[in-house]
Amino acid sequence: MRFNRNLLKCIFLYDNLKKFYIKKYRKDEKTRDIIISILNKDLEILRRNKILVSLGELLSKGYSYTNEILSQRVRRYEIYYQEACRIFQKFDEMGVKAVCIKSFTSIPKDIADIDILLYDNRDLKVAESLLIELGYRKRKKGVEQHLWTAIKNSVVVDVELHMNVAAASYVYYPKAVLFSRSEKRDTIVFPSPIDSILLLVAHAVMKDFYITLADLLDFEVTLKKHKVDFKRLNSEAAFLGLTLPLQVFWCISSLFNSNMYEELNALKFFSITKLNEFPLRPNMHTVLLSYLYLTARKLKHESLRSVLSQTIRLPSGKGIDYFIKFAFGGKPPVKELTE
Repeated sequence: MRFNRNLLKCIFLYDNLKKFYIKKYRKDEKTRDIIISILNKDLEILRRNKILVSLGELLSKGYSYTNEILSQRVRRYEIYYQEACRIFQKFDEMGVKAVCIKSFTSIPKDIADIDILLYDNRDLKVAESLLIELGYRKRKKGVEQHLWTAIKNSVVVDVELHMNVAAASYVYYPKAVLFSRSEKRDTIVFPSPIDSILLLVAHAVMKDFYITLADLLDFEVTLKKHKVDFKRLNSEAAFLGLTLPLQVFWCISSLFNSNMYEELNALKFFSITKLNEFPLRPNMHTVLLSYLYLTARKLKHESLRSVLSQTIRLPSGKGIDYFIKFAFGGKPPVKELTE
């Protein structure tokens, strides 16, 4: 397989960051120089792939190197994490059932907001009153989320409260499953490792329509760090109707990791994604089939009317212009981070 230069740079960074976060990294001055060169020349690629925070950690802890951009991103991430701890401490005190999804995972990555999934409307009401106590103000109320914001230590912190894991009201991950297997760390309630992985692959393939380098690293590191059982993961994906999004990540990993390639018995199927540059774009038929399989699964547990209602609203989630841009190969939009 022929890779272009930018893709090769991403694979190089992926390999080094993966080793760093699974504690198998060996310092090498030549490697450091290459990483710094990529940082200086290809900042936009790193930004689009949401890995400035993780690179900042690698260079700081591994080589005692940083610069203004990296230090700002790392500081921003740390403030966001501290705020999440404060928020969940308050939630715990007031009995609010909530899970922090997507924002803080197995690797630190550039995040635009703190995503919090709430159990019911009572939890939403109490959570909003607690955010007001903590100095937040509401910016937007929507179908999928309620956006709150505050300035903490000169950094704009955004918090999104969700009532479902959905794309324009189409629920692609069952809330009950996330809550039933959630775990608490540092006062924050997180999804279980298996749910974290399946939520990651579903969100990337079915909602964002792109896979960043941070996504792939998160997938790999979570598997290794938590020693996730492959058979159970595949079984859970099949039960939830998420086999195809998971296979997309399996196959990309198999291309970049020879050991995993052997473990998975060379899993192959029709062109799942365009492997020309990161962020990777799943092909249109992969996205459509993912929704078809998930919809078939939903029909076993939900009424036809409910599923049809969710499905009809799908195009309004990202907007028709987003779908057209995706269909014609446009680059995915990445949220600008407010410093």
